[in-house]
Amino acid sequence: MLHAAGERLGGCVRSSDTVARLGGDEFAVLVDGSGEAPAQVGLRLLAALRQPFEIDGTTVRATASLGIAQSAAGEDASADELMHRADVAMYAGKRAGKDTLVHYRPGMAGELPVGAG
Repeated sequence: MLHAAGERLGGCVRSSDTVARLGGDEFAVLVDGSGEAPAQVGLRLLAALRQPFEIDGTTVRATASLGIAQSAAGEDASADELMHRADVAMYAGKRAGKDTLVHYRPGMAGELPVGAG
């Protein structure tokens, strides 16, 4: 299932973007800033993951919670900081009912569950 999900995610982005499995069932997608809006990419990822997977003759359905983080104009945020922000946004989406896309916004910091990220 994870391999199929990774392939499906890879099919939703450009060759200049990066899809990586972080561990467990978590993936990160790094989108080169010169293309379309991250929200558009996120919506495409959600739609792709909502389509049923056929695994060994069994139909499997999946949902996802996506967190989006991007540097503000003129900000020099590190990759670690952006990953933390995306995690915070993702967990906000999970609390809202899963199968969501949430943009990080200032003030969300500290909303990450204990032991996460």
